[in-house]
Amino acid sequence: MVVTEKCDIYSFGVVVLEALMGRHPGELVSLLDQNAMLIDILDPRLSPPADQMVMQDIVLASTIAFACLRSEPKSRPTKKHVSQEFTSGKKQISKPFPEISITELRNQDIYLVDSDSDSDIHMCISPKGQRSESDTAGDGINQEILRMLSESSSSRLVVMWGALFLYTFVAESELSAKEFEREALLNTSWWNNGVINNTSDHCNLSLGSNSLSANIPSEISTLSKLRYLNLDQNNLTGTVPPEIGSLQNLVSLDLSNNNLIGSVPSTIGGLINLEELDLSNNKLGGPIPIGISDCSMLQNMKLSNNSLSGSIPIEIGKLLKLSFIDLSYNFINGTIPSQLVSLPILIFLFLSHNNLSGVIPELFKPIRYLNLSYNDLEGEIPMSLQYST
Repeated sequence: MVVTEKCDIYSFGVVVLEALMGRHPGELVSLLDQNAMLIDILDPRLSPPADQMVMQDIVLASTIAFACLRSEPKSRPTKKHVSQEFTSGKKQISKPFPEISITELRNQDIYLVDSDSDSDIHMCISPKGQRSESDTAGDGINQEILRMLSESSSSRLVVMWGALFLYTFVAESELSAKEFEREALLNTSWWNNGVINNTSDHCNLSLGSNSLSANIPSEISTLSKLRYLNLDQNNLTGTVPPEIGSLQNLVSLDLSNNNLIGSVPSTIGGLINLEELDLSNNKLGGPIPIGISDCSMLQNMKLSNNSLSGSIPIEIGKLLKLSFIDLSYNFINGTIPSQLVSLPILIFLFLSHNNLSGVIPELFKPIRYLNLSYNDLEGEIPMSLQYST
């Protein structure tokens, strides 16, 4: 088998359908034989779409996904074509949404602009892989269409993550779309109140202080160029996906002030460039993973106001760049490891409201702000506390 760009686009189609269906696209096989309706394959955990704009978004995403999954590679669109289809406007719905069948979407042509052509002619990719010229000449993806796209709205995380995945495919493609097409994907208000910035090297995403209420999808690992991810102050549920540990370019991760459960994934040690970690004010439990000691660039670690248990791993002593640690308001037990208080540039250490016991170890001089209140500590107060506030 020859691995080509059409293999990547096939994978993209799988991801989009998984997001729409809430399950693996392989479950579509039996439904295809029954000529099922589009509404029947949508994630049953979500309410049926009522907004016309959302319906158009779903039809557009579904049409593109089915085109990416065509059995004949030559009939699949390229990454650039998919980008153009997303930015050229929504699929108009000519019939009631509940009456749209999967078969109709699978048989739809994809119309696009061949931006490599001097004449900018419109092209069509049919399910059989044949391309034909349109009689209508175009001016590429004009700015008016992009303006309309940027003013559109959709509250569904499905479309938001889909656009993120698409951006990743486009950004890494050797046959990348025109710069203004890429910017259109990033500037669309599919991101709600979020802010996304990008360069050729990386992508920063801020979606804090919104009303997002879904799980964080495991497919986030697709965003290999992501450096800053801020999802704080939302209503996110579920666990921190272990796949997040594959984002080796990530510098800052803020998932604070949500309703996340489960444990801090051990894979977090894969974030080898992480400098800022904030998982505070969630419902996380279990121990602090030893693997966190592999985040050698970590400077600030905030895990307060959770339900973390177990002891503080002595391996944290390997994090020589740590200057701020807040583990307060948890259920952490055991003693305070000397390796922790000996960190060379640690200034802030907050361990209050836990179940720590034993004596207070001698503190290293750099620590200036210390809170050990509401624990079961005993013994004498170390002389080194004179350096602390």
